[in-house]
Amino acid sequence: MCANCGTVIEDIFPEQLIGVPPKVEEEEISRNVRGALRSRSAKYNLRKLLKYEEEVKVYESYAKRCRRNVRVDVEALKTRLSGGKARVFVHVYDANLKELVEKDSIVKSLLEIIEGDPILSSRTFRGKVALALLLKELLINGEADTEEIAKVTGVSKVHMQRLTNILKIRIRNLKPKLVEIKKLISSTSTTAL
Repeated sequence: MCANCGTVIEDIFPEQLIGVPPKVEEEEISRNVRGALRSRSAKYNLRKLLKYEEEVKVYESYAKRCRRNVRVDVEALKTRLSGGKARVFVHVYDANLKELVEKDSIVKSLLEIIEGDPILSSRTFRGKVALALLLKELLINGEADTEEIAKVTGVSKVHMQRLTNILKIRIRNLKPKLVEIKKLISSTSTTAL
């Protein structure tokens, strides 16, 4: 649009290209467009790299806090970074223990009972599985090999002793539910014969 008379001009020319031959003008525009695209792409890539750098810093801060046999779950960390809640630290035994729980219906049922107890449910996943295995052995054999359970679950012997002591205190609250599991165990053992 003309500032003096208000006429609308159909073709718009950048001021620096007025009087430049068309071929040179085309090359100049093309060069400017390519430069702008490169600049835009570079800014996008820089933002992406800065985001990755921040994620790596967060990962490293979590990794520094890992104890022996504990690692950072990257997917859980991404969930946490996006504002969700997730357990970032995972013990190396957890995957095997989850598989064990899925295969053994008795341990799975005992784990559900433990999850319902306000004191026992606060234990780690490995601790709860150790408690479930301990209860299973007690229900089937009347005694349990705590050293073997500690080895299977990756719980220390000292921690296993603590779990045994806590179970002695909480067993009264669990008895009604354990009677049902005991019946289930005895019915499956008689049908197996």
